Amino acid sequence: MRQRIRDFVEARLQDPELNCDRIAAAHRISIRYLHKLFEGAEHPISEWIWLRRLEKAKLAIESSRATGQSITQIAYSWGFSDPAHFSRAFKAQFHVSPSVIRDSAVGSAP
Repeated sequence: MRQRIRDFVEARLQDPELNCDRIAAAHRISIRYLHKLFEGAEHPISEWIWLRRLEKAKLAIESSRATGQSITQIAYSWGFSDPAHFSRAFKAQFHVSPSVIRDSAVGSAP
């Protein structure tokens, strides 16, 4: 069940409406049971979702020169509804701002 839920989340990471309520409803389980399923995991389900979104956003920022997307567009496309919150969460996770990642990726490109 845990793997089915992970697959479900991975397929919907870009959906800003993805949350524990929707995940539980889609799998016809209670929110309490959903959290119980992830008790032994490295991260609680809601934290894992944010981490996966941040990882995907980081990859998108690293290739933003090729795609032409702004950091704000990338944040929205990975389910973040507030660019300032995204930047704070990104910096907390990766210890640098999204623009530093973008600029270092641009600087290393041919």
